[in-house]
Amino acid sequence: MPEPAPEIGVPASSLPPEANTTSLEVGKDSTALHLPILIYHYVRDTVHSRDILRYQMNVPPAIFEAQLQTLIDDGFHFVSLSQIADALEAKIQLPEKPMAITLDDGYEDVYSTVFPILKKTQAKITAFLITDYLDHKKYLKSPEVEELLKSGLVEIGSHTLNHPHLDKLKDDLALKQIAESKALLEKDFGSTVSAFAYPYGLFNKQTPKLVEGAGYRIAVSTIYGADDSLKNRYFLPRINVGQRIGKKLLDFISAFK
Repeated sequence: MPEPAPEIGVPASSLPPEANTTSLEVGKDSTALHLPILIYHYVRDTVHSRDILRYQMNVPPAIFEAQLQTLIDDGFHFVSLSQIADALEAKIQLPEKPMAITLDDGYEDVYSTVFPILKKTQAKITAFLITDYLDHKKYLKSPEVEELLKSGLVEIGSHTLNHPHLDKLKDDLALKQIAESKALLEKDFGSTVSAFAYPYGLFNKQTPKLVEGAGYRIAVSTIYGADDSLKNRYFLPRINVGQRIGKKLLDFISAFK
C-alpha cells in the first residue's frame, strides 16, 4: 500500500497579490475572452468548522449542485480548458456565456460527490491531479479517473508530481515536476493533458515559460479575475465563489468585468 498522502491546498483568496502575479504584465490582444474560471478544492459534507482552512475551501454537495443549476439557468455554458485554449488560438468559437469549472488536487470527492452531480446537470469540469497522490487514501483511484474520462464530462490536467512550491524550486527541478507529471498522466490514461495548475497558485517569472516548454497549451493561477488572452494563457485567473448561490452568486461573478 502507498504511504498516506497529505491533504493540501490553499484558498485562492489567502495569497498576497505579489505572490500570484509575479509582476507579469498582461497586454491586450484580439483573442481576449471574458470567461470566468471557477476554482474548487473540496466538495463534501464532512469538513469540521474547527478545521478552518479546509472549511473555508469546502463547498457542500447540495450547494455545489445549486451553484451549477443557478449558472445553467442563467444561460452559462460549461467548457473545458482545452476548449479555452482552442478559442484563444482562434480554432473554435465558444458558446455564449462560456464558463469553466476546475477542481484542484484530485480528491476522491471528484468521483464520489461531484461526478453524480455532473451526470445530473451535464456540466463539464477540469480536474487537476497530483500524480504521486493517485491511488492514495482520500484521493482519486486510477479506475475512477478512467471512468471520469470516459464520461466526457471530465478533463484532467496536471497539478505536478507532489505539489511543491514551484516558485522556490530551481528551474530543472520545477521542470521535472511540470513535465513528468504530464507524461505520467498521458501514459497512464491515454488522454492528452493540455492544462496545468500551479500548486498553491505560486509561480515566478520563469515558471510559465517552463509550463509552455513542457507542451501545455494553457495554465491556471489563483489570480482573481475573468479575462483570458494569449498574453496570460499560462497564468489565467480564476474565481473562488465560496458557498454563494442564487443572485449572490451571479452578482459576485458579474463583478469581474
